[in-house]
Amino acid sequence: MIINRYPWLIKPYKNIIHQHQVGKAHHALLINTYPGIGVLNLCWSITRWLLCKKKQGIRSCGQCHGCYLMTSNNHPDWYYLKTKNNTDLLGVEIIRNTIDKIFYTAQQNGEKVIWFPNTKYITYAGICSLLKTLEEPPKNTWFFLINYNSFKLSSTLRSRCLSYYLSPPSEEKGIYWLKKNNCYQNELLSLTALRITEGAPILAKKIIKGTLWSERQLFFLNLENAINKKDLFNLLPFFTKNKMHVIIYIDWICYLLFDSIKWKYSLFAYIKNLDQEKFIIYLSLNYSITFLDKSIQSWIICKHQLMHVIGVNYELLLTEQLLRWEKNLPHHKK
Repeated sequence: MIINRYPWLIKPYKNIIHQHQVGKAHHALLINTYPGIGVLNLCWSITRWLLCKKKQGIRSCGQCHGCYLMTSNNHPDWYYLKTKNNTDLLGVEIIRNTIDKIFYTAQQNGEKVIWFPNTKYITYAGICSLLKTLEEPPKNTWFFLINYNSFKLSSTLRSRCLSYYLSPPSEEKGIYWLKKNNCYQNELLSLTALRITEGAPILAKKIIKGTLWSERQLFFLNLENAINKKDLFNLLPFFTKNKMHVIIYIDWICYLLFDSIKWKYSLFAYIKNLDQEKFIIYLSLNYSITFLDKSIQSWIICKHQLMHVIGVNYELLLTEQLLRWEKNLPHHKK
């Protein structure tokens, strides 16, 4: 099974499959989680089991016609409602067309599965068209909805589903998995990678193995120099060079500022950027909690505008944010 690659998924998989085996599964499962934990692998394994014709306990057989169709991503009773890119949305028309199909008998005379891999992309009208079906679903039809920690999800939609929280593994298990997958550098760096990804081992592996780790080191080095020289505008090229990473850079800044506040309160066990200890101590000793807190708030507002304001001028907004931050940067305070 695919989930054997991710040991922390085995228990959730068994729990959900067991509910189906004893006839107590809810028809609509809303899985709340974070990116990089493996929820897509979990759902794939569950839905493949549901559509298998010759189940072997908690495993799909891998040899029946249903398993063959799933392997080829061509099962007629498996509806994977994914957007083409991050700017597209799942509107009422797409959802209604899918709902119309599931009210017919399953083409393979078995279960039917409708899978929403990210509820963030369902429009309000799309949710409204889905609610009635979730309240009175057709027989042998299972809905899987993935929610990546979005607090904006409709409360009515939540009420129609059984919520399930898929948590990241413990740090000890995460470190062990990174070692087993040849991603372990040392305890400090590996633990930092896990903490800045909210404990998600798959995402931590991607950062360690890719170019993002060295990019992060360079970013913090330049951020420290910019703060020391009180010349934050020099950071603009980092932001404008790669728009895909702008939100990541803002998160890095916020995490670092949060860590500096934690340091002031001696909450050392909760520090995320363990490899930036000297920088964190410098910020903590030289800047007040008020300044650090206001800085975090201003970056969060900037992030929100970048993500949600249609047609926003990235360079102009970031220029204003950096200059404002530079202007408000106080002289060192004990």
